[in-house]
This record gives sequence, structure tokens and C-alpha cells, in this order.
Amino acid sequence: PRQHEGNIINLGYQGMLARLPQALPEMGEITFGIAAAPTAARHEDVYARALNQHPVEDGYQTAFAFTSMGSHGQEAVRRCVDQILWAL
Repeated sequence: PRQHEGNIINLGYQGMLARLPQALPEMGEITFGIAAAPTAARHEDVYARALNQHPVEDGYQTAFAFTSMGSHGQEAVRRCVDQILWAL
């Protein structure tokens, strides 16, 4: 599989908005790792599908919906979102 680097712009419980250097295929799927805490050594795999994307000056802004993740992945996403929302 190809690897892409990008930046998460906005993270939610069900998906995210990211900036990628290149476009993905329509309805393309990605896997990324997320940690429950910045210092955590373990990353959980989260699978997401690109819903839409549009060009921006330095790449493509892409909206993703999460399609699959284990309970540890759900917990990691929830903790990251809660930290953003509630400064926990």
C-alpha cells in the first residue's frame, strides 16, 4: 500500500478533516495510527474512507468518515476529541 503524509485539521468522534499533499482515489480508504495520549507508545489502527476532497493551495483538503476501529481505537479517538473539546 502507498503511504501518505498529511495533517489532521479537525477531529471528531465519527471522522476527520485532513490536508493531504495529493488527492486520493474517489472513496479511497486509509489506515492511520492514533495514540490515546501524546506520550503513549502504542498506536491503534483506525480505518477511514474519503468522502469528499477539494484542492487547496498546498494539496487537498479531504473529509473522512471512520469505517472501522477496535475498542482501543475508539477510546483513543474519544480521548483525543475530548482533550480538544474540553481541554482534559
